Amino acid sequence: MGANPDSPHFQVKGDFTTLFYSGHTTQYVTMAVKIALNRKIKAGLVTDGKWGVKTTESVNKFRKLNKWSANGKLGATALKRLLE
Repeated sequence: MGANPDSPHFQVKGDFTTLFYSGHTTQYVTMAVKIALNRKIKAGLVTDGKWGVKTTESVNKFRKLNKWSANGKLGATALKRLLE
């Protein structure tokens, strides 16, 4: 049986008008963010789906590299840039 796109595993809390940050995302989005941070800034994060202090620090490093404030959050523009 194939994957069901209506399954909670395929759903993201929020949309691109939402900020993604600790406590406000799913483990699957967090895994994708961590993989992208590892690729973009060599963050060395474990892709376990848990958004912890090191994830927030890495998000802030990525934000600073893009000349944005270090607020620990990924909005639409930051997420798009991270996933490019």
